Order: sequence, then structure tokens, then C-alpha cells
Amino acid sequence: AIAAATAAGAAASKKADDERRREEGRRSMRERASAERAERQGGREPAKVVKAKVVTRHAPPSAAQSHAVTALWDKIAGACEGVSVALDECARAMVEPDPNRGTPGFGASNAGSSSGGPTHVSGTTRRKNASRASLKLREARSTFNGFAAGFDELRRHSAALAAALHRSETSGATVTEQLASTAGYAEETTNRLRKTAREKEVAEMTLREAKSALSDALSRIEVLEKERRDVDGYEARLEEADYARANFAKALERAEKAESSAARHKEGVAKLTADNMVFLMRLKETETEIAALRKETADARIELEAKRGAWFDRARKDVERVVQRAIKRAEEADAALEAEFGRQEQKAEEYAAELAKIDDVRAENELLAMAAAKAQKAAEHALMEKVKIHEELQRWKTKEFDATSSAKASTTAAAEAYESA
Repeated sequence: AIAAATAAGAAASKKADDERRREEGRRSMRERASAERAERQGGREPAKVVKAKVVTRHAPPSAAQSHAVTALWDKIAGACEGVSVALDECARAMVEPDPNRGTPGFGASNAGSSSGGPTHVSGTTRRKNASRASLKLREARSTFNGFAAGFDELRRHSAALAAALHRSETSGATVTEQLASTAGYAEETTNRLRKTAREKEVAEMTLREAKSALSDALSRIEVLEKERRDVDGYEARLEEADYARANFAKALERAEKAESSAARHKEGVAKLTADNMVFLMRLKETETEIAALRKETADARIELEAKRGAWFDRARKDVERVVQRAIKRAEEADAALEAEFGRQEQKAEEYAAELAKIDDVRAENELLAMAAAKAQKAAEHALMEKVKIHEELQRWKTKEFDATSSAKASTTAAAEAYESA
């Protein structure tokens, strides 16, 4: 009966476990179908549900529980054997019709009595057997009482075990649902982490490209700084050229004034030359007159020598005085003419030197004007290059800022995903 009850309990527990598993499977399918339906209605792709394989394992019985169960079954077996023996003895002791015959149907004592010969049992022996059987019956009753108590304890233990098993199964179902939800969230977190890692790689690649572009831009900036310094040198030379141009303008003005002055001097020299020619002609005439006067003087002197008169002496003195005055005037005019010639030659040399300087300044100013035009063109070209490089630098700075922002956002998203996981 106990074995049958145990088998029935095991079959009922197995049936309950099968029902529970089928119910969990149906509930999981309903939840998955409702989730897919909700995602389709929301316009999203159905998320993949990761099913976690959960194997329910009941904890094996402890050594104390196994020993208690074994002892209980030993007690049950011993009690059953004692009850059987006590019943045989009671049956043997309670024989009233014929003490030499055993009561049929009472175990080994009946077989022994039927196989042997006739045995005489006295009243004392019968009483002893009865008292012994009564004692064994009391012991069997005590044993059965203990067995009943143990069976009650076993029943309570089984009830507690069934309740614990039910709680364990309920907790297992809850844990299974939590594991399924956690697995889905873990997969979503893993996808987010992978996406964040890819974004981080892209951001790092963009950052490396931005750094490379920045280094190129910095090298370009250095080249442009060098060109800017050259342009500054060009500007300084342009300023010098402007200053030289101003000086050239002043020199041109002075040259024009000098040319006009030279023209006036040339006119003066020409006039002076004409005056000198007239003076030379007059000088020649005067020399001719002086020669004639000297001849006349000589003739007069001869005549005076011949006449030797006072009037002649006085006339001679007058003529000599006139001749001396004329000679003196001629000498003074000759000296003045030579001095004027010297001054005019010196002025002509000075004017020639000044004209040569003016020609040199004019040639230098033309070279400076050409250099200034070239420098101005180079400065305009350098300024355009500088503007282009500044715009390119601003564009690369914007790209670098965007890449840095993307890298920071990716790092923040990775940190948040890692913290969420």
C-alpha cells in the first residue's frame, strides 16, 4: 500500500510538472506573439527574443534525510515482521478447540504445527505464550504508534517538500522570465555596445584624419607664415619703394627745376658767349686801334724827336696817358673776360655733374618703380593665398571640433551602455 501510494504521488507530481511546462510554453509563445504584434503596429522590426535554456534541478537529499528515510523504512519492515510474529503467537496461544492443531492461515507457526506430530500444550505454557504475545502486541502497538508518528512526520515532510518544490518551481519560472528578459536586454545592450564601438572607431578614424589634416594645416601655416614674413619684407621694400618714389618725385621736381635753371644758365652762357664774342671783337678792334695808336705814337715820337718842342712833349704825355689808360682798360677787360670764362666753365661743369646725377636718379627711380610694381603684385598674390589658407584653416578647425564632439559623444554613449550593462 505504501509503495502504491508513493508511485501514485510520483505519477501525480510528474503530471503536474508536465502541465506546468506546457503552460509555461504556451505563456511564452503568447508573450512573444504579443511583443511582435506590438512592434509591427509601432512600425519597428520585431526584436529577436533570446530564449534562455533553463534546466530545473531539484537539490539532492542530504545525508541526514537519506538516513532518516532508511531508518523509517527499516522500522516499518521490523514493525511489520513483529506484528506478523505477534499475530502468529496470539493465534497459537488463542487455540481453544485442539491445542495440538494450529489455526489455519497464520504463517509459519501453522506450517510447523501441521508438519509435526501431535503436541500437548499446558495451560501454563499457553498463559506464558499469551502473556508473551500480549507483550509483543504491546511492543508492536508501540512500534506501530512510532510508525504512525514517523509516517505523520514523513507526510508533513512530504507536504513541506511539496510546498518547497512548488515555491522552487514558481521561483524557477520567475527566474526563467527574468533570464529571458535579461538575455534580451543583454543582447540589446551588446548591440548598442557594438554600435557604440563602431561609432567610436569611426570617430577615432575621423579624429586621426583631423589630426593629420591639422598637422598638414600647421605645416602649411608655417609655410604661409614664412611667406607672410616675406610679404612683410615685400611690404617694407614697398614702403622703401614708396619712399624712393617720393624721393624720385622730389628729384624729378628738382631735376625739372635744374633743367629749367640749366636752360636759363645755357641762355645766360649763350648770351655771355655772344657778349664775349662782341667783347673779343671789340677787343680786337681796340687792339687794332691800340696798334694804330702805338704806330701813331711811334710816328709822333719820331716827329717829336724830330721837332723836340714843348707842345709835342705835352701832346706826347697826353697820348701816352690815353694809351696807358686804353691798355689798362684792355688788360682789365681781358682779365674780367678770363675770370668770367672760368666762372662759366665751373658753372657748366657743375650743371653737367648735376645733370648726370639727375639721370642716375631717374634710372634708379625707374628701377624702383618696376620693383615696386612687382612687389605690389607679389603682395596681392600673397594676401589672396593668406585669405585662402585662413579659410581652409577655419574649415579644418570646424572638422576637428566636429570629430572631437563625435568622439566625446561615442565615449559617453559607450560609458552609459557599459554602466547599463
